[in-house]
Amino acid sequence: MKITLQKVFLILCFFSHVFSTQVVIQDFLKKKKTNNGIIQLDSKSMNSVITKQRNYTMVIMFTATEEQYNCNLCKKLEPIFKLVAKSQYKTYPKSEELFFGILEFSDGPEVFEKLQLTAVPIIMLYPATIGPNGSRGNKPYILNIKNGDISSNWLAQVISQETKQSIRIIHFINYGKASILIFNSGYMFTRIRNISFNGYNNDIPIYILEIFNSQYGIESLIISTTCENSLLSLSLFLIIK
Repeated sequence: MKITLQKVFLILCFFSHVFSTQVVIQDFLKKKKTNNGIIQLDSKSMNSVITKQRNYTMVIMFTATEEQYNCNLCKKLEPIFKLVAKSQYKTYPKSEELFFGILEFSDGPEVFEKLQLTAVPIIMLYPATIGPNGSRGNKPYILNIKNGDISSNWLAQVISQETKQSIRIIHFINYGKASILIFNSGYMFTRIRNISFNGYNNDIPIYILEIFNSQYGIESLIISTTCENSLLSLSLFLIIK
């Protein structure tokens, strides 16, 4: 069987494309691993997403959170977007099918100009163009973020429907806030003094000591309950127990 120069050229182009795509994916995997599922984009990386064939789907938030832009909506949407990305990453840490990226205006103004984006924030979903999940077109899908009045569950559901990858929101404990509650609720005092969790008087449980210079362990839980939400209170309860 004769192999013409044209066929050789096509084969070389194919393998060159496959190699370049894998280089992009490996770079994305490395970046999202160090940033809880988020890939911080710039003009160069955005050019790879927009102009080249993709065997992956990319969800991108175009935003401007820096102070000089005074975009309150951007700041409101950012933690929601990051929570969805982090939940997806924790569920599928090695997934090469779906990535989440953020492009700040200051990191790629020419991209905003090229895409004719005159308002932020905007979330676009760039579908895979090749591979088993490839679509026929390269046109991105713009998510209706309802002026930022959305929840992480809604955003995860919309992305799941478009990508066929189920994303379940994981609510992570804020250990910083939990630590503040621990140090301000008397928890350290009870640990140092090795004080009981609660007391008893004639088999009746007592939760509050009547003296000024001591307390039961449960008093820390009571204080934290009045200061924060039930999730942090539960974490403090588990630590004390």
